[in-house]
Amino acid sequence: MPRGSKSANMRYPIQLPPLPIQNEIVRILDKFTELTVELTAELMAELTARQKQYEYYRDSLLTFDRSPDTIGERGTGNGERGTGNGRGG
Repeated sequence: MPRGSKSANMRYPIQLPPLPIQNEIVRILDKFTELTVELTAELMAELTARQKQYEYYRDSLLTFDRSPDTIGERGTGNGERGTGNGRGG
């Protein structure tokens, strides 16, 4: 390819593949684009699901029971008061 002037570069012949090969290239690229769109949608759905899962477990782990039977002395978990020594009953 010549260097220098734009007009010389514009006259340089560029060979194109035959039309059936061009069509095959287009078909392959279209399929690739379709798969990329599908994969992107699946990844976004997975990311959304993982975000919801994270929020659920974060909220579950950081939510503390503040009912009257769990404040103060250690209880048995059913509303009865324990002895306060950590051994229950």
